[in-house]
Amino acid sequence: MNKSDIIIPGGSDSGRSTGNITTPWHIPLSIAIYYTILSPITILGNGFLLLTFIKNHSTFLRAPSNFLLMSMAVANFLTGLAVEPFAGYYFYMLYLKRTMVQVHKIAAATSMVTMNASVFSICAFSWEHFLVIYRPGQYKKWVNTRRIKIFIVFLWLYEMIFALLPFMDIPEIIVYQIDLHFNTTVISLLLICSYVCLFLALKRQSQRVSRSSVIRKASETGSPGPTDTANAGTSSDMERRVRWIIFLFTFLTTVHLLPITVVWYLKFYCLVCSKSLQLWQAEVVLSQFIFIKFALDPIVYAWRLSKYRSALRKALCCSTEVRCE
Repeated sequence: MNKSDIIIPGGSDSGRSTGNITTPWHIPLSIAIYYTILSPITILGNGFLLLTFIKNHSTFLRAPSNFLLMSMAVANFLTGLAVEPFAGYYFYMLYLKRTMVQVHKIAAATSMVTMNASVFSICAFSWEHFLVIYRPGQYKKWVNTRRIKIFIVFLWLYEMIFALLPFMDIPEIIVYQIDLHFNTTVISLLLICSYVCLFLALKRQSQRVSRSSVIRKASETGSPGPTDTANAGTSSDMERRVRWIIFLFTFLTTVHLLPITVVWYLKFYCLVCSKSLQLWQAEVVLSQFIFIKFALDPIVYAWRLSKYRSALRKALCCSTEVRCE
């Protein structure tokens, strides 16, 4: 993601200075208030998820997928703890007509690590789930906790090194273009593709289970009975539920990324568009919506499931030294 302009509108890579653009006073103030509200929500949602993993490590950290969720939660927690307060502070200073170049550099580098690590972790989590359903036999051979841990370590190392590139002799415009093409576009497409593949795999699995149930019952009784009709209805309800969940995942992935990605491509590759005040204002406003994802992630991927909610209640109960029921 082009983190420079998420934090600083008209950053150094765009060739524009915020001092040359008249910013309506209500935009930076509104964004500063927005981050002030969003930051604690992001911290609490992901912090409780981390607490759940820590307090129930013997149960949850046996599955490789939960290590990826934990990586996502760490990245989101750091985004809420460091990136969003920096962003809120910057926009408040912008409201006061002050520029904070150092805040820009620190926040841009930090966000490049945490935000990309979060998206990469979710992408790996989605493909891991697809592999469980589509190739369960090969999954046990290919995926284990040790390999997932190694993947996570290399992922964070890659993000840290990539975030340091703007501080080297490499032009920032090149770094942010690579970030846009690979870390934003390619990974987002892989994530959406994983949801489509996951939906098709779940649909095929549901049809296969339903068909085998009907065949087995027919071979025993000579014809399908009322139980088979009920099973078919249950299977259909489950398929609709899965379809809705996959749609929700896809929607949350694209709704905040697609508009700003289009704006970034116009800024980089359309000379006339890059000088447009309207495009700059759209970039400033739309780029802030990306941060909603980091607050919603723990709800979408964990808290909607009863096992995580129950584990959190148990963790909070035991942490206060009250006998857990």
